[in-house]
Amino acid sequence: MEWNKELIKRFRKKLNLSQEKFADLLDAPQPLISQWETGKRNPSRISQKALTLVAEKEGVDLSELEETD
Repeated sequence: MEWNKELIKRFRKKLNLSQEKFADLLDAPQPLISQWETGKRNPSRISQKALTLVAEKEGVDLSELEETD
């Protein structure tokens, strides 16, 4: 799974969370979430794993959130 800025934002919105609440869920600072969503930074491997684990825990099928062209 490639965690890119669009997927991260779609995932957060699917969970109906603000950036602040999403950051709390991931135990990350809110500005980092903003940087991911704007493409200024990419999530580290550890952060990508955390995102994947949260998706699994919340029952979110990430393939449904991926952009289709």
